[in-house]
Amino acid sequence: DESFLPHAREGEGEASRQPVLLTSNAGNPNGAQALFLIDGAEPGDLAGFERACLMFDGRDEAALDLARSRWKQAKEAGIAASYWRESAAGKWEKQA
Repeated sequence: DESFLPHAREGEGEASRQPVLLTSNAGNPNGAQALFLIDGAEPGDLAGFERACLMFDGRDEAALDLARSRWKQAKEAGIAASYWRESAAGKWEKQA
């Protein structure tokens, strides 16, 4: 089925064989190239990833403050960071 994305939760099956691994722990047990962080998750060491995506609700002031703080930390660490925002038309537009 074209809509199925193979995945597993950490602890189910062999983590190293999962194209998408859902976890709340640090590390990269499946050798992923991209890390998606939600709900204020701490990024930890990003050295093993090509890309990290911080997803947050821009209408939540606490989430927005945390995202701004993480943006500043990334810039200070020399990490190339970009910010995308959903437009009123539902399209993603690069802001910075």
